[in-house]
Amino acid sequence: PRDGRFLEEVGFWDPSKNPAVVKVKSERVEHWMKQGAKPSETVRSVLKKAGVKFS
Repeated sequence: PRDGRFLEEVGFWDPSKNPAVVKVKSERVEHWMKQGAKPSETVRSVLKKAGVKFS
């Protein structure tokens, strides 16, 4: 976490694997975004590659 403790782990990214491994709990990401969470541009890019839908 950048600014403190995280509330919930919703996935991970392992760029050391080839290809990079991305695991995301899409429904939980969507839940938190509906609650007002705002991902950074980098996280947004990773989420898009993982197939997470944005409104």
